[in-house]
Amino acid sequence: MDNNTLALIIVLLLALNLLFVGFYIILVLKEVRKAAKRINSMLETTDHVLESLSKPFVEASGLLVGLTKGIQLVNSLRNSHSPKEEEEDEEE
Repeated sequence: MDNNTLALIIVLLLALNLLFVGFYIILVLKEVRKAAKRINSMLETTDHVLESLSKPFVEASGLLVGLTKGIQLVNSLRNSHSPKEEEEDEEE
């Protein structure tokens, strides 16, 4: 075998090898794309579930804040009409 023929065979084998590697990379990238779509779908579902779970807690928190403000209002009204002031009013 002559050196040129041997070089041609090696070049053809390398080109064939690169062709197979390129094809394999395309298949792997398609699988990665499918997996990314599945993960995105799962994350969206998780987001919707967490959002629906957090709404009642936010509403309950608002209710508790309202109750706390109401209790503070009642306490401040009680303190403004404390018995000490009433006793002073009765003595006069």
